[in-house]
Amino acid sequence: MAWMKNSMLMRNVIDNGRPANNRWQCGLSASWNVCIACVCLALTCCLGQSIRGDDTFFENKIRPVLIEHCYECHSLAEGEASGELLLDSAAGFRRGGSRGSPLNLDKPDESLLMRVLTHADDNLKMPPEEKLPEQVIEDFRVWLQQGAPDPRQGGSPSKSSKELIAESHWAYQSPQPYAMPTCDTSDRVSDRIDAAIESTLKEKGLRASGAADRFTLIRRLSLDLLGVPPTAELLNQFADDTAPDAYRRMVDKILASPQFGAKWARHWMDVSRYADTKGYVFQEDRNYAAAYRYRDWLIRSMNEDMPYDDFVRYQLAADHLDPQNVNGHLDAMGFLTLGRRFLNNIHDIIDDRIDVVGRGLMGLTVSCARCHDHKYDPVSMGDYYSLYGIFLNSEEPGGEPSPLRLVDSSQEKQAFIFLRGAAHNHGDKVDRRFVRFLSADPAAKFTKGSGRLDLADEIVSPRNPLTARVLVNRVWMRLIGKPLIDSPSDLGVRAPDPNLQVVLDELSTGLIEKQWSVKQLVRRIVLSATYQQTSLNRNPESDQKDPENRLLWRMNRKRLEFEGLRDHILASTGEIDLRVGGPSITIHEGRYTTRRSVYAFIDRQNFPGVFRAFDVASPDTHNPQRSLTTVPQQGLFLLNSDWIANQATRMVNQVELSGQWRDEQQWVNGVFQSIYSRPPSEDERQLAIDFLREARAAYSVPKLPAWQYGYGHYLPETGVLSSFTEFPTFADGLYRGRNALPDAQLGWASLNAEGGHTGNPDGYSVIRRCNAPTSGRLQIIGQGEHLSDQGDGVLLAVVVNGKDRIAQWGVRNGKVETKTEPIDIPANASIDLVAHCKGNTSHDSFKWKAVLRITGTSRETLASNKAFGPPPLRDLKPEEQLVQALLASNEVAFVD
Repeated sequence: MAWMKNSMLMRNVIDNGRPANNRWQCGLSASWNVCIACVCLALTCCLGQSIRGDDTFFENKIRPVLIEHCYECHSLAEGEASGELLLDSAAGFRRGGSRGSPLNLDKPDESLLMRVLTHADDNLKMPPEEKLPEQVIEDFRVWLQQGAPDPRQGGSPSKSSKELIAESHWAYQSPQPYAMPTCDTSDRVSDRIDAAIESTLKEKGLRASGAADRFTLIRRLSLDLLGVPPTAELLNQFADDTAPDAYRRMVDKILASPQFGAKWARHWMDVSRYADTKGYVFQEDRNYAAAYRYRDWLIRSMNEDMPYDDFVRYQLAADHLDPQNVNGHLDAMGFLTLGRRFLNNIHDIIDDRIDVVGRGLMGLTVSCARCHDHKYDPVSMGDYYSLYGIFLNSEEPGGEPSPLRLVDSSQEKQAFIFLRGAAHNHGDKVDRRFVRFLSADPAAKFTKGSGRLDLADEIVSPRNPLTARVLVNRVWMRLIGKPLIDSPSDLGVRAPDPNLQVVLDELSTGLIEKQWSVKQLVRRIVLSATYQQTSLNRNPESDQKDPENRLLWRMNRKRLEFEGLRDHILASTGEIDLRVGGPSITIHEGRYTTRRSVYAFIDRQNFPGVFRAFDVASPDTHNPQRSLTTVPQQGLFLLNSDWIANQATRMVNQVELSGQWRDEQQWVNGVFQSIYSRPPSEDERQLAIDFLREARAAYSVPKLPAWQYGYGHYLPETGVLSSFTEFPTFADGLYRGRNALPDAQLGWASLNAEGGHTGNPDGYSVIRRCNAPTSGRLQIIGQGEHLSDQGDGVLLAVVVNGKDRIAQWGVRNGKVETKTEPIDIPANASIDLVAHCKGNTSHDSFKWKAVLRITGTSRETLASNKAFGPPPLRDLKPEEQLVQALLASNEVAFVD
């Protein structure tokens, strides 16, 4: 029967190239190097040739059992070495694993092999599911008594199982350029990556899709490379250019835009776990000083197409390369210094830095070796604490020329292995060096200060097989919609095989040949026929064979991330602020900013709910790839948030002010062009017109809100309130300017439920406006209070309809009764409670509680403090409703 099994195995391998069906066969399926001895043996048996007696017993009785029951967890072919034990070579068997050798030839019955097979130890039973038959166990006993003869070749008893696995793992081998096939390729092939993909498609019986139309291509390019939809100028220029190289020149034009850096810096900020705050750090200031300078450096570097090897070096060791910040590169070290502070635990801070370097730059999970040797990859605790020593000998000096920089410690600090990861439990001393299995010289030590520059040089060395692959995979993922490696920050032995390794390696070698130019990498991908394919599924046969589009027979449809969605909407309504660089700003509350989303203030401790709902990367740790969820909160935000309503209102107001698009058809055409960069189809135009007519029939003019909160220009001499503007932000129970207090424009001007603080007297008096719900006789009763024993006090006044002052009081360092004489007012009259600065805004905090009583056909009582709250949502006009519906559509949220 053993002879028959080996014959069947040989036939499966020869016929199919891969054994199938039986579990014991699968252990050999991943590598011919492993199973070749078995195949040759089976071939010998089939030909009736003799073999040595001892080897025959092993081949007939022992090897089939190992294949069926052991290789799944203990073979180089499967990339598994549980307990660091490999059983698919004689050398691996003899070397043993973490529990020593399984063989004891002097006392076979006492060997570890027999103990695990007989299940003598309840904690170590193999196979774990079910004990082998007694006859099989007896065969192993006989084999041991024979001296355990094992004819298998390969393996090295001097190397660990993880080192042996690493030697054959694809990611730890140098990438090789793709060799163009000698056979003919189709006209669509414009690059070796296209040739590689086409060859794979032909092999699998798949057919590539055709090219996308010109409109789709220009929109795809603009959103992928710039993060905003194409302008009308760009669309018209591309539409009018019919030259054969029009697309190529358009790519170059887009790559030269300063918005390229803004788009791609946001991608890198996920990798570098960017945030403007430290997280919870007791009583110290949670804000990083000038964190935005790192983001500005990223944008500038990407726009200038800084070579990626220099890009890495500056982020790890700019203090060695630009120590006086002559070229502004010290800010690059925010890559290391802007991580979470872990209650200022230095060991966790260093671990976070090792993690962002290991996973972020090399796709290597070095941090898994903090408490024990890496379970799967050849990374030891010695490797981890060698890197730990680098960051132990780096310190943050703060201040200029850059508050983000690290420098080498003035006195060298010795690093030790922390046994079980416990900082108080020191093991062996370690030198600062690189991960041994990736080093050209494993014994080499880092000698340049802390070693950060040495580390950077090792990471970007052309010898390092990981760095270029990691970057190429990230860029491919952003442009094509799916990564070539499904675990972008883990290329270790547990990583899934690449979908198209030939493409990954071709681009990786090309990146290095092009002096690490990221723009050239992006350019090459977007110029490929693969990128230019349509995303429409017009090929049912290919769809059936490859429904997940793993082999790229069509382009993937990509969903915009939150930043891209928000920027698309701002650009569509003509509101986006495209200035490059500058401090972070809150984008998710109040009346909102029009700045690009890359400039959003990121608070680690209070991460906004809207960011979570739209899967914005958590800044607590390095993020390899954002989640992609569809949850009700996303739709509710687009349908109900005041931000989206505000964008619709702004767009409609701009249209009305411009006087364009006078009739319904022109209006619908213009809105579609602004939002989708294209005119509507006939069906879409008619649907939109029908929508407007139905909405107008159901629409009624909304009433003014009962209370509004703002600021304006009050003249105490005349009692005239010449302007009123609502506060742009409501946050944490406070109406205020766009930024945290003091706001750059409005200063300390703000209102809360009880009172507030005045702004400067030149147009920034703070105002509670009550819109009278009915006509009648008005009287106000209340009390004002100046809250400080310093300052020059405040003026409190009541003004009706902006021009009729009915009372005014001054209060300083105390309280004042605010009671007015009754007056008649019409319905919808504006009743303004004004707090005005006398001259100096210092110490101008005040309280003012007022009750407004209106007596007429009905009696209304309005308390200033009880009605206080966020601005109410209002019903949108029909035109605003249509704009909102278009902004909330899939055509805005997705890139074809």
